[in-house]
Amino acid sequence: MFEDSPAVASPLVLSNHTSINNTLRSILDDLTQNPQLVVGFDSEWNVDLTAHGRLLNKGPPAVVQIAYKENIYILQIGEMLQRKALPEQLLNFLREPKVVKAGCRVNGDLWQLAAACGLPPDSFPGALDLACFAKDRYLVTRANMSLVDLVANILGQCLPKLDGERISNNWSDAELSAAQITYAARDAYASLKLYTEISKHSLPTNMTDNTTPGTSVLLLTDDNKKLAARGVISAAALEEKFHGINLTRTRTVVTVQEILIPGAIIGKNDRNKPLKDLGSVPFDVLAHQSHVRVVNGAYNLPQIGILSSVSPAQLSKPSSEQVEDQPDSNLSSLADDLAALDEGDSSFEESESTVPATQTESQH
Repeated sequence: MFEDSPAVASPLVLSNHTSINNTLRSILDDLTQNPQLVVGFDSEWNVDLTAHGRLLNKGPPAVVQIAYKENIYILQIGEMLQRKALPEQLLNFLREPKVVKAGCRVNGDLWQLAAACGLPPDSFPGALDLACFAKDRYLVTRANMSLVDLVANILGQCLPKLDGERISNNWSDAELSAAQITYAARDAYASLKLYTEISKHSLPTNMTDNTTPGTSVLLLTDDNKKLAARGVISAAALEEKFHGINLTRTRTVVTVQEILIPGAIIGKNDRNKPLKDLGSVPFDVLAHQSHVRVVNGAYNLPQIGILSSVSPAQLSKPSSEQVEDQPDSNLSSLADDLAALDEGDSSFEESESTVPATQTESQH
């Protein structure tokens, strides 16, 4: 189950201009001491269904929930939006780019709020989509994952999502039920908790000519979507050849320290054997640089079944005798594969997690 914060059980429910202005002003005041603030952000709206359970109508946002530090705030704004009269400090909060609004499909939430206010869709900046944020760090493979899936994949927990609250036409009620308040508070808290966890993982970057042996790297699957292994650039990368294959500017040698996908086959190393069959770690594999990402600083992997590991101190440069003893069958096939990659190589472009390219609708 999901590990709730005490704040989930006792969020502050705010339903008038004065209380909302006072609360948001106190949050914005923290910008005088900090270059930016990060909040967990979400919104809820009324949903009408047909008798057959199909979406009939979706209303404007009725509730905005914000998790900041140890507090959670539930803002009832449905009636205010009907009059296009949001509290001044809430508008300042939404317009402030230095307030990072971390959430799942959060651009959709902010765009709908802007539309309900009669403003252009880009009026409220600072969105950070958690799925994109996690995918940039190779923690998940899809940038459109739901909050439930992100919590399961990254936190290893189950976020409750009851249809009675998720699909409801009661979010604009003057009095929210206890179940609604808990539901809204939990979503905001989960968003902030995910941001905190994902932020522990540094953003991987491309290899360069200055990447030296001993540098920590991630080795990706051939489609560049999943982490296959973790290790360091091998000292063997400084040689002219590795197992008889020329080491060009687009090729390198990685010393695998941890196997993350045992069945992954990296560049047809050693007769198409998967990583788990290449021996005990540490071992060296030939890799195309387009499948290698450099890790600057700490990179903490989720608990996803690491097969084996070794510390960098255990690494040593392979001797020429060790290299010569390695089997060299199918090396021509490996050379062909790498040559094909060399011809079609394109630079890795980091995706933008703070402003996803497309957001059409916020779903929870």
